[in-house]
Amino acid sequence: MILRNMKKGDVRGVSPNVATIILVIIILVIALIVFLWIRGLIGESIIKFDGRSVERACETVDFSVSYSEGNLAVINNGDIPIYDLNVKVVRRGSSETDKFSEIFKGSSTPFDSTKLKMGGSFLGILPEGYTTGATSLIFTPILMGKGANSGTQKTSACNEKFAKTVKL
Repeated sequence: MILRNMKKGDVRGVSPNVATIILVIIILVIALIVFLWIRGLIGESIIKFDGRSVERACETVDFSVSYSEGNLAVINNGDIPIYDLNVKVVRRGSSETDKFSEIFKGSSTPFDSTKLKMGGSFLGILPEGYTTGATSLIFTPILMGKGANSGTQKTSACNEKFAKTVKL
């Protein structure tokens, strides 16, 4: 019935102004989604309290690790406080990584981040069986800093090229 009342060539639709506004809104929504997606991929940079990025601070971390029959000694020889360590246990064909603080949690020698401040040391006994079948232990420092955008304290693991390896 509606079509009978329309004259030939009388086509109704959205006005050009409304169509333009709708297109602009769609483009802005897509741009916002892309921006948030890329921001999530990049991540926030972490700054040490002296103004350096954590990646630059990792280059100057100086620590030593020694291991003998279950006894482990870690010494911070540098001026960068080490918050924690990632410990990678390498076995034939596999590896697993644990946080140093988790390994010694509940042990007779619990680890806390104050022990590896500048010049600090930690002496402990690894849990029985922890190194069974292992060929090496790789210790990678974890540093504390603050988020460049958020300002909150965050941890960041250094690259494995700054790690210390103990052959077993």
